[in-house]
Order: sequence, then structure tokens, then C-alpha cells
Amino acid sequence: MRAYAIVLIAAGIATTTISLVLAAIVPLVFVLHGTLARPPAVAEAVLVHRAITPERALPGQPVDVTLTIENTGEVAIPDLRFVDGVPDELGVTDGSPRGGGAIGSGAERSQTYTLTANRGTYVFDDVTLRARNVNGTRLVDETITAGGAT
Repeated sequence: MRAYAIVLIAAGIATTTISLVLAAIVPLVFVLHGTLARPPAVAEAVLVHRAITPERALPGQPVDVTLTIENTGEVAIPDLRFVDGVPDELGVTDGSPRGGGAIGSGAERSQTYTLTANRGTYVFDDVTLRARNVNGTRLVDETITAGGAT
């Protein structure tokens, strides 16, 4: 974007055309907005909760997992994507452990998927979060331990 602004300003000065110089304002506004934009606060503003139903299942039995992401901050997160840390030994049979979207202040978003139980005990990994600001110029990656069933 900066290059477009520089080209427009240079062309406007070289040809003494004021409209080209004024046209450089549009990309300059985008550059300025991207420069001043802050990354979304994720680690201190997001709570993650995992519910597993049933918590103790027989081998071959379906197990529903619901991952809930809550924005406890005062500012909306315009683009939040998340991936639950499903154990490698368990296969997802329905739905997806991935989700995302905008989450307003005080709002929450849930994602439900189904696993097939295997014999043994398995522990979920942390939840991976990726957030972007409104215009996508700032990116934050976080790993958060989910509350609830692990």
C-alpha cells in the first residue's frame, strides 16, 4: 500500500496533477490504520472450557466434546480461530475440533464434535487460538489450557 501511495504522489508531482496527489490519501489511510492498530488481547480476555459427555465411555462408544470460548474482555475480537488439542489416538467422527468467528465482549462461541472412545486414558492438549484485528494487519497466536474436562 505504501508503494501505491508513493507512486501516486510521485506521478502527481511529476505531472502537476493534484488529483493524483489527493488519490494517494486512500492508500495512506489504510497504511496509517494498519500502523496504529493494536493486536487483539487474547490471553487475558479469553476463557476456554471443555465439556466431555460421557466422561467415561466404553470402547467404540461416541463421545461428544463441546469447546466453549468466552470473551471476558471489554473489546470484541473480530476474528478468532481455535483448534482443540484432540489426542492423536482418538479420531473425530463427526463435526470438527476447529472453529472461529467474531466474539463480542461478554459473548461466547461453542464448537461441538464427536470422538470414538478407545480403551485407555487420554489427555487433551491445550487449545490453540489465533486472533486478528479488524483489518487483519495484526495477528496473535496463543495456546491456552482449557478448563473443565481434560
